[in-house]
Amino acid sequence: MAVSVTWDAAFTACSSRRFAELLSMPGSYPSLDACIAAAQRIWWHEIGVDDWLEAFAAHPEIGDAGALEKKYSNAGQAFGQLSQGEQATALATANKQAFEELADLNKAYKQKHGFIFIICASGKAAAEMLAAIKQRLPNTPYPELGAAAREQMKITELRLTKLLAEAAVQPSPSCSSGGSPADRAHVRTGQLAAHLAPALATSPAAGHSGPLRSPIT
Repeated sequence: MAVSVTWDAAFTACSSRRFAELLSMPGSYPSLDACIAAAQRIWWHEIGVDDWLEAFAAHPEIGDAGALEKKYSNAGQAFGQLSQGEQATALATANKQAFEELADLNKAYKQKHGFIFIICASGKAAAEMLAAIKQRLPNTPYPELGAAAREQMKITELRLTKLLAEAAVQPSPSCSSGGSPADRAHVRTGQLAAHLAPALATSPAAGHSGPLRSPIT
């Protein structure tokens, strides 16, 4: 079934303006699978590191209760509503101590890597979130940028599935065929080096006016 993709829907799924522009440019796709395949191509091959960082920055920092409350308080914000649903399990299983620990770890993570900790939180309890950030915090910035990008792509796929299925009035949507977002993220791990190699060499990427490079030092 054909699906229509507006700029607003694309930006809600992944808050990079360039990503939203490119994904919504055709107007529609033959199927949800085709749309998700296009999203994967755009994310890994057609936008740059700065666009990734823009998408990361749209998320509230883990453990920042004030930012979470502000985002969820506006019922008209689709991004906030989706975030709340994705983090429902963590919110239901976290106590004050867990949120404080998450906040402290996220601050340390951001100071080291230059961007906030990104994880596809859907179905994850607070203990899982803590374990994940503790595991990833010691990484160096280069591989951690790739880990964050893969997690963002999982979030994007889940959100596109939900948003477009709702728009088509289809009950109980599932993710695209070919495995779970985690499975597809594993397959795409090898794509990261090809995407970042020109960035780190500061050579211009197709469609970009300036050099694509990692902002992390």
